[in-house]
Amino acid sequence: MSLGPPILCAVDFSDASAGALRHAAALAGHFGTRLIVLTVEDPLLTEAADLGLGITWTEEATKQELALFVASTFGPTSTLPTTCEYDVALGKPAPEILRVSAERGCALVVMSTQGLTGARKLFFGSTTERVLRETTIPVLLTPPQASGPVSMADAKALVRRILVPIDLSPTSTPHLEMATRVATTLDLPMIVAHVIEPVKTRLAARLQQAGLQ
Repeated sequence: MSLGPPILCAVDFSDASAGALRHAAALAGHFGTRLIVLTVEDPLLTEAADLGLGITWTEEATKQELALFVASTFGPTSTLPTTCEYDVALGKPAPEILRVSAERGCALVVMSTQGLTGARKLFFGSTTERVLRETTIPVLLTPPQASGPVSMADAKALVRRILVPIDLSPTSTPHLEMATRVATTLDLPMIVAHVIEPVKTRLAARLQQAGLQ
């Protein structure tokens, strides 16, 4: 079975993003599609390193770091470091993840909900929220403590259910379709959730202000 379009995994070299990478690799291997590993560099930090430490940032050097990160995540016997693609972007993480995933025609974006807390970080908390709000591409979020599976068979033992939040717009359809494929593959229950924000009437607001509600 082939998924066709590639899977994009955003990493920041943290243990949490290594877990996301393992999930992405398991999915890419199962569906027979390409895996793109992306990291986003802050241009201010790269310029500061150049001015303060005399270290000249290059895209190629960062791609080599990505290859080493993949190798350390999967071990010396893995062939993944030589088969996946590497992409490096400069800018704010969320816009760059959205841009690259759209330009590369990705079927799925995989990322952790939490990243580094040091100088080199993606602020995955706020980044995750923005990506989820603005993307039209399905996103798989992995918990920061998850080490991730080696294969889809391992994933069955690690994942208990799949939660799919939707907003009932046309963009929800590909998200639901992708989640269905993964849930079917893993033979897992899938929960489809839609959140309705409470709406207060003027009367209810006045009663609350008056302490009557």
